[in-house]
Amino acid sequence: MIGCDTGFGNRLAFKLNRNGYRVYATVLSADSKGAQQLVTSATFVEKMHVLEMDVTNDTQVLNAYRHVQKDLESCGDKLWALVNNAGLFSMGNLEWGTLDTFNKVFSVNVFGMVRVARAFLPLIKQSRGRVVNMVSLGGRFTFDLGGVYCMSKHTNIAFSDALRREMHKFGVTVCTIEPGLFVTPMTTNEYISQLLQQTWNQSSDEVKKSYGNSYLESQRKVALNFQNHFKAGVNIDLVVDDMVDAIQNAEPQIIYRPIEGLQSKLSCLMPVYIPSLWLDHLTYANDKSRPEGALKY
Repeated sequence: MIGCDTGFGNRLAFKLNRNGYRVYATVLSADSKGAQQLVTSATFVEKMHVLEMDVTNDTQVLNAYRHVQKDLESCGDKLWALVNNAGLFSMGNLEWGTLDTFNKVFSVNVFGMVRVARAFLPLIKQSRGRVVNMVSLGGRFTFDLGGVYCMSKHTNIAFSDALRREMHKFGVTVCTIEPGLFVTPMTTNEYISQLLQQTWNQSSDEVKKSYGNSYLESQRKVALNFQNHFKAGVNIDLVVDDMVDAIQNAEPQIIYRPIEGLQSKLSCLMPVYIPSLWLDHLTYANDKSRPEGALKY
């Protein structure tokens, strides 16, 4: 399981451990609070393996693979499922910031997923097991200020589709989890505002002049209203339960879309199915602010 420091991954690691699974939970930092909790609070401590691994680091991924392979050989088990859950978020207009933002998001969300999958597929093919990729509804439609993130998630879906069809020949099932908006450390107002400001600060003076500080603040309001607009869910077990089902159901769904509440389902799923032109006009209606540079034309 990849990305178990916090959120969905952390909760899933605990749940699978309680169910008696041998869990290899990777974390970005072994000193993090989440990592320490996994070590000390697991129901079956001997079956909870916490490994420090950065998905952008070839050496760390290889070391994690070797650890898992060696441990499985010693206990006579096989690796049944790989859960790709690591993710990086970003906020801002596409013209803001630098290309480094694109590189960082894609290095984790896209190439990290690919790197880990390619590393562990030999073990998954032996068991004819599962690959479960955490994506997002942001992979189906692009929301305001989320262009870079949504680009990466669209790529995740394309990768998962291709991998599913290729691995079918080996008896391996590939599923995607595409949750709506839930309250996690990545979706707090403080974190979103911080990401937006960070992207803005990295923008060139020319770009800042074109948009203006008043537009930045209007976009901050749009960003901070995001959870209210999409009615962010608080019960993350809805997501975790779907992840468990994808792992252990004899006939899992190809796509899981856990969303909490009817209003939230309508808010999140409507953009997936309505025509792009309609969605464009809904976006314009939701945000009527204009950059200072645009007011000159």
